[in-house]
Amino acid sequence: MGTESPPQWSDPNALAGFSSDIDYTEQQVSAFLKKEAGLSVSAMEPLGAGTDSVAFLVNQTWIFKFTRRREAIPYASAESYVLERLARESFPIAVPRVKYAGFIRREWPYIGYRVIPGVPGYRSGLDRRQRTQTGVLLADFLRALHAVEPTAEDRQALPEDRFGHDDLDDWIDEIESRIKGLVSAGVVQDPSDRLSIISAARGCRLDARVSIVHRDLTAKNMLFTDSLKGIVDWADASLGHPAIDLEIPYLLLPAESRGAFWERYGDVPSAWRVLARLRALYRTGFWISSPAYQADPAFHEEARQALQFVLEGP
Repeated sequence: MGTESPPQWSDPNALAGFSSDIDYTEQQVSAFLKKEAGLSVSAMEPLGAGTDSVAFLVNQTWIFKFTRRREAIPYASAESYVLERLARESFPIAVPRVKYAGFIRREWPYIGYRVIPGVPGYRSGLDRRQRTQTGVLLADFLRALHAVEPTAEDRQALPEDRFGHDDLDDWIDEIESRIKGLVSAGVVQDPSDRLSIISAARGCRLDARVSIVHRDLTAKNMLFTDSLKGIVDWADASLGHPAIDLEIPYLLLPAESRGAFWERYGDVPSAWRVLARLRALYRTGFWISSPAYQADPAFHEEARQALQFVLEGP
């Protein structure tokens, strides 16, 4: 696996097509942190930029994440809330612990937390054995996360995700249409494996269970040293069905490793697995076909590997 280094919390290629409503220079951030956070800045470097936020590594110790689009303000506020909320819980994998939080110009949220050393999963060169070991850790982590009982305050502060509760037919039709388009373009030769995943999902509905969910649990938001050390980028966190996060055994694990994952996480109804796998299929299709993600060879390779895993086994 990769050596320790400050993580890139987001895909730098995700900026395509999105404009910033507010910009941050290193000088501005340094002055702001000294004034508002009482932090003397001796070293600073840009760490990463995504569609909604930018981040800086400060004093080789702190990551500060600043919102850059007005539409992202509710997500940034939810991320700050959920990280402070989860700090009261115990997990087998590190979650950022917010030390600094507030607003710039009274409306632009920021957070600061201590660096979790590691390399993003898609740059870690994970082999099948390492993926199996990671799957067991993820199962323990998700079991603990999904066991956190949402409070009335959680329900007020976090957005609601309706995946699996509302009618999914339009979404399923969209996935099917995209696959047929790939066939027509000659990108996909035999769509039967993909279409069978889609067919199995028609008519599936999830039960009424609601948990705190990460909602973007992928290899780009996992940090590794000798093993999985941290889960970052909680900007999409919400209250939703646990199946949202259960796409990860299909995205990250070879088929022979998924049994160990389910054994540790706990048996779930078939509808959970079917819709989680459909979500994984949708995500890999987006990654592979999006020019923004194609610009990063390491991530593009991980996306192709993820699609292979999604299609493997029952």
